[in-house]
Amino acid sequence: HVRSRRQRQMCIRDSLYTAGAVAFAQGDHRQAAEYFQRVLALPAEQRTLRSTWAAYSLGRSLALMSGEATDTSEPDLPQRAAAAFEQTRKLAVEGFDDPLELAIASLGEQARLHLQAGAWSQAIALYASQAIHGSETGTSSLREVGATLAAMDDQHLLPLLHQQAVRQLLSAMLLAGIQHSSLPAERLLTLIQQTGIQQLDDADRLAAIAYREGDYTTAQRFLERAADSGLSWWLRAKMALRAGDSKAASQALSLIHISEPTRPLY
Repeated sequence: HVRSRRQRQMCIRDSLYTAGAVAFAQGDHRQAAEYFQRVLALPAEQRTLRSTWAAYSLGRSLALMSGEATDTSEPDLPQRAAAAFEQTRKLAVEGFDDPLELAIASLGEQARLHLQAGAWSQAIALYASQAIHGSETGTSSLREVGATLAAMDDQHLLPLLHQQAVRQLLSAMLLAGIQHSSLPAERLLTLIQQTGIQQLDDADRLAAIAYREGDYTTAQRFLERAADSGLSWWLRAKMALRAGDSKAASQALSLIHISEPTRPLY
């Protein structure tokens, strides 16, 4: 009897999920969302094998409903979709099966929602997290975001450079040798200086870009605003050597090992 009851429970779970998948494939995203919600409403022990699938699919259904909406009757669809993607990750952490690594995929789906809303920093952070987890999709998405930013004119890019995540992404791409003809290093450095930002947490990286470009004046400007790090002390040593001050260069080099570890590019 116990086995028979479990089989019935599994049949109900799989029937609900399958019905949602069929509705999704047919483009009926509202119906699909309702089925996926019914899966998630089942007792936890009945949906161990389908919880992450249902939450992820619910997020995709709601996201597509948001894109299809022609009125403002459901303005919270993007937020509900984001909540479903967050639930996907929460369920995976709680131990529900995730053989398809949908928790990682959900990072990219949620990032897309932020991009559509113009929330660049949040999108970049999620794509970066996806990439850190070994997703090639996350890495390629970061490159696509970087290319989109690089293609913007000064009027649109300048305000976005007030966001640290945007600056870090573009500077990381330059340091990694990913060049865009529309955003050479000189243009990026000039625009960042035009923002007038006084506290630049990434000043050492910007100094490194300027130094590599042979723009030592700009490199010095950023170094003067940089916190002590392995990279900043290394650059100070290089600048001291250029000025013929070997004593200052040696002193700077001696401080590298006691500075904070060099941060990853992103």
